[in-house]
Amino acid sequence: MKHILKFKWPITALMLIFAVTTYILAPNLTQLAAEKGDVQLSDDSPSEQARQFLEEYDQDKETMSLVLEFDGEVMPHESDIVSYIDEIESVEGVENVINPFDFEDDVQENFINDGNGVIMIPMDYVGPVNDIGGVADSIEEMNPTEADTSMTSNELIQNTVEQDAMEGIQSTEMFTVIIVVAVLLLMFRSIVTPFIPVAVVGVAYLIGQSFVAWFVEWFGFPISPQTQSFLIVILFGIGTDYCILLLNRFKE
Repeated sequence: MKHILKFKWPITALMLIFAVTTYILAPNLTQLAAEKGDVQLSDDSPSEQARQFLEEYDQDKETMSLVLEFDGEVMPHESDIVSYIDEIESVEGVENVINPFDFEDDVQENFINDGNGVIMIPMDYVGPVNDIGGVADSIEEMNPTEADTSMTSNELIQNTVEQDAMEGIQSTEMFTVIIVVAVLLLMFRSIVTPFIPVAVVGVAYLIGQSFVAWFVEWFGFPISPQTQSFLIVILFGIGTDYCILLLNRFKE
């Protein structure tokens, strides 16, 4: 401890340089969470084996559906819907767009609820997974009908969950810092003191998330969109608590 106190400023400078360097060199943890945050089944599970088999023969397609909601019945808008389907078929990455009007009445009932003004148009997506959100948005923008549109699929739902999680990280960071500073202001009644734990824990967070990102990339450690939120809450919670103990000891 005496050596640390003797060389406190060089050690502080080295820690800051180390934190910034690791943060710059480490992979983007947010991007890793978006890419690898899905729940993965084990390789020996039947579902995963089936997926790998389909992927081997380029048949691993994402099924998504376009839902149109009209104020009135669907049938009066048949011509506009057919034109819409023709436009969708020209979108890159979209295949096998199903036209519900091509089927007999008993099959149409699976796609069209005329009384509620709702029609569902399934299709296959064969493009890059990361581009599915943009493709879905472009399909909705092409809508020539008076209906409200919405796109749905397993991947789109997952993307929405991940996006909400990423937005939640920013809120978590902001509120965590505000709460920590407010509590420390009340405890120590000092303007400078509260920012010491925040700075120290901030450095620990930069280093910690850098190593987590490396472990995910190098060793395939599991990750979820909530990983960063847990890092923030745990590091700032435990780190601030420990800093309070040290500050109280220093005060004594």
